[in-house]
Amino acid sequence: MAKVSNLPVVVCVMLAWIVLTPRLQFFPGVLVKASLTKPDRVSLRDNGYNGVVVAVHDDVPENEELVTEIKKIFTEASAYIYNATRRRAFFRNITIIVPETWSRRSHYGVPDYYEHDVIIASPNRHWAPDPYTSQHQGCGERGVGIRIGVEFVMDPQVEEFYGPLGRLLVHEWGHYRWGLFDEHPSVNTGPNTNQEEFYFSSITNTFHGISCSSSFSSKALKFDPDTGKYWACAGNDTVGYEEGCAHVTVDNSAMTNSTGSIMYSRQFYDKIVNFCDANDSYSENLHDRESPSTHNRLCASLSCWQIMQHHRDFKDGLNPPRDVEATELVPDFHIAQGRARRLVLLIDTSRSMMFDNRFEILLSAAAHFIQSVAENGSHVGIVHFNQAAHVCSWLIQIQSQEDRDILLSSLPEVSDISGSHYGLGLLSSLQVLSLNESDSPAGGVILMFADGSDAGSVVTEQALQLIVNNGVRVDTVACTQNPKTFPAIATKTGGRSYNIQAGEMSLLPVLYHAFANAVIRGQADSDRHRRTMVSSFTKTLNANMEWSSSFFLDESIGRKTEIVLTWVDRNTIDIEVNLTSPSGETITNSTYPGCQDVTKFKLVIISVQNTAEVGEWEVRMRNLAGTSVSITCLVTSYARSDDVEPVIVTPMLSSYEIDASSGEQLRIYTEIRQGLRPVIGAKVMASIYRPGGYPQIDLPLFDNGAGADTIQNDGVYSRYYVNQADAQGFNTIQITVMSNENTTVVLNRTSQPRAVPSLPPSKYAEYPQIGGFPIFPPNSQQGYHVGNKVTNLRRLASGFTSYYDNFPSSPSDVTPPCRVHDLHVTDVTKLEDEGTIVLSWTAPGNDADMGSASLYDIRFAQNVSTLVDNFEDAPSITDLEIIQGNLTTPQPAMSKEVFSIRVPLNQLNITSCMTFALRAADGGNRFGDISNVARATFSTFIPPSAPPEPSMSISVTPKQTEPKTAPTTGGAITPSCPTSTGSSTQPGINLGKPTVDTCHIPKGRERRVLERYEIVLIVVCGSGACVSVGCFCRKICVKNPSARDVHSRWGDIPQSEGKTSARLKPSSHVVIVDIEDSF
Repeated sequence: MAKVSNLPVVVCVMLAWIVLTPRLQFFPGVLVKASLTKPDRVSLRDNGYNGVVVAVHDDVPENEELVTEIKKIFTEASAYIYNATRRRAFFRNITIIVPETWSRRSHYGVPDYYEHDVIIASPNRHWAPDPYTSQHQGCGERGVGIRIGVEFVMDPQVEEFYGPLGRLLVHEWGHYRWGLFDEHPSVNTGPNTNQEEFYFSSITNTFHGISCSSSFSSKALKFDPDTGKYWACAGNDTVGYEEGCAHVTVDNSAMTNSTGSIMYSRQFYDKIVNFCDANDSYSENLHDRESPSTHNRLCASLSCWQIMQHHRDFKDGLNPPRDVEATELVPDFHIAQGRARRLVLLIDTSRSMMFDNRFEILLSAAAHFIQSVAENGSHVGIVHFNQAAHVCSWLIQIQSQEDRDILLSSLPEVSDISGSHYGLGLLSSLQVLSLNESDSPAGGVILMFADGSDAGSVVTEQALQLIVNNGVRVDTVACTQNPKTFPAIATKTGGRSYNIQAGEMSLLPVLYHAFANAVIRGQADSDRHRRTMVSSFTKTLNANMEWSSSFFLDESIGRKTEIVLTWVDRNTIDIEVNLTSPSGETITNSTYPGCQDVTKFKLVIISVQNTAEVGEWEVRMRNLAGTSVSITCLVTSYARSDDVEPVIVTPMLSSYEIDASSGEQLRIYTEIRQGLRPVIGAKVMASIYRPGGYPQIDLPLFDNGAGADTIQNDGVYSRYYVNQADAQGFNTIQITVMSNENTTVVLNRTSQPRAVPSLPPSKYAEYPQIGGFPIFPPNSQQGYHVGNKVTNLRRLASGFTSYYDNFPSSPSDVTPPCRVHDLHVTDVTKLEDEGTIVLSWTAPGNDADMGSASLYDIRFAQNVSTLVDNFEDAPSITDLEIIQGNLTTPQPAMSKEVFSIRVPLNQLNITSCMTFALRAADGGNRFGDISNVARATFSTFIPPSAPPEPSMSISVTPKQTEPKTAPTTGGAITPSCPTSTGSSTQPGINLGKPTVDTCHIPKGRERRVLERYEIVLIVVCGSGACVSVGCFCRKICVKNPSARDVHSRWGDIPQSEGKTSARLKPSSHVVIVDIEDSF
């Protein structure tokens, strides 16, 4: 190892080097902001967005036309977003990063950084062909990134069906930048997967399509995928529409003045140029706060413009409206190309690193990185520092084992010098990245380790500014609780922050993850080259003791599988290791050619030759020595083949630093994906290692769309962490993932589109395609997922660290229950003078989503505004109205709550609705925020489905929705029952006017009859009757039958489609409807 005899680089020499190094950039840079532990270099200054990065995924084949199309999209988006923000924002400069594998071109520059805002990749089959923005956080908070498929960019049909791509990008920018959500029905992101496309408005007493604004011209259509036919839905805006009906907007300029909303995904209409606003002065894009859209559910019914005004881009009058010349709206584009990875290991060698074996542990992990992880072609340098900085090795490009040996021999030894000068070490590392090549240090990474406080904070701040200006990232690993500025260093430079705690060997994977992640640039990197940690365990083996454990390999990994053994409490070990494959083949360390014994760095590496088998592997270890030894075993692997994408686990935190005095809550996120497809149904556990000697906490994470989790079944598992003891310091999070038998699935596609296509009804049955992926007609499929089952999935992902500081002098419980945002109505029953509704939601906790709340405060009203604006003035649900549920004994957090409630009804209307919202209180009577608003609709008549004959030609006239006015009161309605008959086109079914004897079920009996007989529809016609029970349908051919004829002549109804047999009795009542009304 390198000695400390290298010439020290003192402050004056370093400052001289700064002055004399011309390639370094010294203009004022923008320090990276982070509301997530993901860097955010985008800034809006003088109305122009700077620092936007578009990355082309490594797996995308070379295509210069793709770059041209990206430029067109952003140029179009810049003018569109300028008008949409009312002259407040446009795109000023864009960096497009193309893969390293593409041909070098003279105009390609070097990326300053690789973290992207937009990624152009192969289609995400889950949402394909639609674009998609990953939103881990809630309303008004930044997303993770925009994902657009290559085919979506290049296919000329996209504009025909979706509208101009620049407009679509602005829609996704609303998700990503401002934390807006969709204002059209999104069945797969809401709590109710059978969400309809219409809702009943208590303002107009009519049904409206879920939209924003509410004044679009529209049709109510239904499409049958089996026959390829569509028809006008049965019903109307007074009684509602048949099940499965789609709200289809129509571009009719003569009938609508709507200019918004962009988040309603109708960018294919030229007039849609605005975000919805709650200001009555903007009637053409007035926000519909009643609409049960995803945006209203997650954003408390606030308009998009209201959310945007509170964003840091525009808050407090920032970036006021400004007239901009058309030429200024055209972005400046910088095309950059990735290059070989360059990394400097910056290692603290001060005396304190001797304690707790921390230096030996660090050196062992560094040796493993150099020997096994660093790829051929990458550049690695080494610097160590204490009171001065020393270059151990300038950048060496790894091309052989000899290069690796040189780097191994350059690793430093710990010194007897006290104190650590961060700034000098950082400046030396920057020099190493700068002087070994003719170009800039941009895109380089410094991986920094330290255990003490900074002895030169002023120089460190100057060094950080220089590092930011030159596009270098710093990842930090704190070896104790002392380097409290480490998270800030990582945040400012767009890096990652880790912490390893002395004596906690179970956290050793954190160190190995830090090395592996240092060479990962982002999701644009091919996952096939990404190292995956499968498992880790630590065991103390006494003399002559034998012990075994196991690990699993799933079908997505298996190449370059390694079992790494390391120890700290002795120089050498005498151990026998037997590795048994799922098929029974045994590998022994002493004889296996894939075994490396790197005793100098306390490492034994067993590399499985060829591709490892899928299934359970056994590791059996035997200590042959006469003394005990503590051994840590880590298992890693890569993608099974070039054709298989590995399942990747990516942890993320809401922040690297938590101000405890503010009541700020840490949120833990873990994304599990295969390629860009989400993995759902997994068991995910976060282990939080706390400072101050407090025991670790194991916290299950959920992908259920509740608590800290924003969207269910998107592959992002989330949870609040609130059980922090009053101990300042680092909390380290480690994530364990396991597959659930029969429930863990990689989603291939969703059942509903993310974006809304402009698909004419005449093309419904054609299923036009974008890049080989079909465009589905609106509401043509039910809410279900399609995917592949995952077995043997095991992953270990060491998350980042968050530093807790500023604890109040008098600690108190400042965290109320979290907001409920999945409240929904699951059942409605209308009786004579009252109704019964069933509410369901996920229980919050006493503190956010931990523990159990103390009580629920449930309120109801006729309209949304009352609950949103004046919640405490609305009537309360009391114990007298509760049939099922308990207001004062909430379920434990993350449990499902089900409340059955009686409510009074207005019997004058054929259809009425009631809205509900709730909040929870903790033991100190602190209330959480008000939930989303759920709506219960009570109808005396539900239009039945009546599809047309295949030969029918259907003409549909669009309906204009009038602006909402004050509520009106109507009388009770009985469906008309005409008596004329017509000719039949099918034996036993008359498509003319029916002859009827009864047209209703008595009030209060509908549900009892339907539940007793499971009757879906009974129609009596002039020449026959059709009785449908469940999915089973039979006909009775009786001339002019009465209802009694139907009862007396109908025998047992056979069991079909899982429905129970039933018998109609003469005493039963029947709903008889006019067939013609269904067409």
